[in-house]
Amino acid sequence: MADTIPQSRTRDADSPSSTKINPKKRRHSDTEDTLTGESDTASPPHNFGGFRSSSERESEPQSDSPSSGNRTSSESPFDLRQCTSSWTDDKELNRLNVESVLESTADDVFEIGFRDFLKGDKQNVNNLMKKHFPPGESDDLLLKAEKECFEFALKNIITVNCEYIEDVDAAELFRFNREFGKKSFAEFTTEPKYSGWFHSHCDHSEELGKNLESEDDIYKTKQSTCQKIFVRLKMFSDQLLIMMNNKRKKMNLTELMFQELFLSFVRIFELIIIDNRNLQSYEMTVGKETVISAPDAVICQFFPADVLAFTDKVIAVVEVKKEYSRGISETAERRTRSGDKTSSMIGHIDSSLKGQHTGEMIAALPSSVFGLNGVYGLIVQGTKVTVVSLRASGQFWEQLQNGNVKNAHAIVRYSPEYNILTKQGRIQLMNIFLGMKMLLQNLEM
Repeated sequence: MADTIPQSRTRDADSPSSTKINPKKRRHSDTEDTLTGESDTASPPHNFGGFRSSSERESEPQSDSPSSGNRTSSESPFDLRQCTSSWTDDKELNRLNVESVLESTADDVFEIGFRDFLKGDKQNVNNLMKKHFPPGESDDLLLKAEKECFEFALKNIITVNCEYIEDVDAAELFRFNREFGKKSFAEFTTEPKYSGWFHSHCDHSEELGKNLESEDDIYKTKQSTCQKIFVRLKMFSDQLLIMMNNKRKKMNLTELMFQELFLSFVRIFELIIIDNRNLQSYEMTVGKETVISAPDAVICQFFPADVLAFTDKVIAVVEVKKEYSRGISETAERRTRSGDKTSSMIGHIDSSLKGQHTGEMIAALPSSVFGLNGVYGLIVQGTKVTVVSLRASGQFWEQLQNGNVKNAHAIVRYSPEYNILTKQGRIQLMNIFLGMKMLLQNLEM
């Protein structure tokens, strides 16, 4: 049995569940004509609508299916539970031959991911990403200038640097928020501690060969980027201050609060992230059975589908837990020791969380920006983030549709965890989110 450890050193009580919203579910087996009147079988759009929270979905009783006899509707004849929130590594992922691999860094997970995902007519984007990821190693000076802005903001403007949320200096955060709220971006850049960096880091004259026009472009890029970051940093700081105020009042920090904190962090990088209040659950067909999946959020982009239409494409599937859990079950441990590669030890993520999140990524494959080749994922435990990638294929999806689960195979890669409360953790995640932004921009071209 895996141990469950709170993200902070004091365990919070469970939060009350939110109001239930009954969604109209999206079936990935439906045709585009059924859903939108458009035809795009390769990668269908999914519509948005509210749905239940993870805790509500897990606690909701399930009725017996008339066609299942004594079998409850929570399990299919292929031994897969019909809601991915109940999936585990030991059972469903083992059944689907999903192999788990722990990589050394988040950069490794991301780079292996786009090399796996971008094939065929997307090979040119693959080559471009190899050249410019990570951003700090790119020979594109404007990209490097943009990266420098984010790095400075996450290390020097947001000064929070601690492992646990109760260790955040609430008084200092309050003073920072007040200063942020009173001053404009232009006023901030005139302060010595900021202006010196802003101007000195705009000097790339050696690399530019004294090309003043290019140097002016770099200055404008940094000015524009920093101004956008300025606004989004305030939103992240606001949410963190709200949580600290609740702790001051002896209120419990809920899962929704941690979710809001993570969403505000992702938005610093100009990414679109849609949470479960505005997102519709996915449905996938396994044989003759329907499996329902409702992630906490997705990072996506809107792409044109026709002259007057657009569709959303998912680049990452997000699952958020308030509490921090780790460990592997005895079953997974036995399989690991016996050399079964369908499960390797991922010490900071337990079997149920691995199963739930992988199920959510699988269900989102038809909406992935990479098609059925795969999708990225993010697991958030408190303030600690794990970067994930699922490598699949059209054949894998076809095996699921046909119910041939014995012939299915996929690989899920996990990074170590990175804490958004620490300067080091924020910088390490910066490469991933800037990489996602770059990928989406190039795929849209």
